[in-house]
Amino acid sequence: MTNVYGTNLVAVAGENIKAGQETIVSDAGGTQITAETGPLSHGIFIQTADSSVYVTCDGTAPTTGNGVLVAANNPLFVPIKDPSTMKAIASADTKVITFIMY
Repeated sequence: MTNVYGTNLVAVAGENIKAGQETIVSDAGGTQITAETGPLSHGIFIQTADSSVYVTCDGTAPTTGNGVLVAANNPLFVPIKDPSTMKAIASADTKVITFIMY
């Protein structure tokens, strides 16, 4: 079998899978989703349950103009090595984003 890097054909050890939650604020600078620097072998799944958030992956402050919309209950997979560069912004300070990365 051929290992195709970055796909579900490459097994990941359980200890390399990390999950968590972060409360996203409406601050103009955005909230860092995780301080984990990786490197990740595949990427990160992010989801929010009760609201939509905007996400950037280059460390810049997210807005509705430059961010990717993560709508409620619609997860987004980002194939990224260093997830610490990801920031999110929400319409209120009580919104929670969940993630699983590997």
